[in-house]
Amino acid sequence: RMILTGFSDVEAIIQAINKGQIYRYITKPWDKDELKITIDKALESFHLRRENQNLINRLQEANANLEKKVEERTVEVNQQKKEIETLLHNILPEEIAQELKLNGKAEPKHYDRVSVLFTDFKGFTKITEITPPQELLRELNRCFMAFDEIVEKYKLEKIKTIGDAYMC
Repeated sequence: RMILTGFSDVEAIIQAINKGQIYRYITKPWDKDELKITIDKALESFHLRRENQNLINRLQEANANLEKKVEERTVEVNQQKKEIETLLHNILPEEIAQELKLNGKAEPKHYDRVSVLFTDFKGFTKITEITPPQELLRELNRCFMAFDEIVEKYKLEKIKTIGDAYMC
């Protein structure tokens, strides 16, 4: 907004600018070239404010999108962390799993005497060629659960299973 007027009271000018959001208050007599420059600057200022507001809106939208992605990723990371912990507890003794969680590493332990059992099913590769996957998994699971019961009964330490191999 601009005011072109013959009225040049300073108080009125200040009030018009402050209360009326006036860009410029021009009194008579006005110069045609000065008026054109003022209008050009006013338009430029208007366009810059509009562009600035558009940029602010886009920035706020991008920020909201980033916050949403961070929340989604945090949920994913927490889920992965739970899965890793479950896996860790499945393949390692509780004491070692806790030590890894707390320290990021586990100190090796020395035993004077130890026995290692490593099983492997004879002809497993040929069996896999003729047995449907679901049936094969059921059978492996049945065998490994039996090994788990023996390990628990005799207080052994299960190390891991790899394919058809069981190590304790």
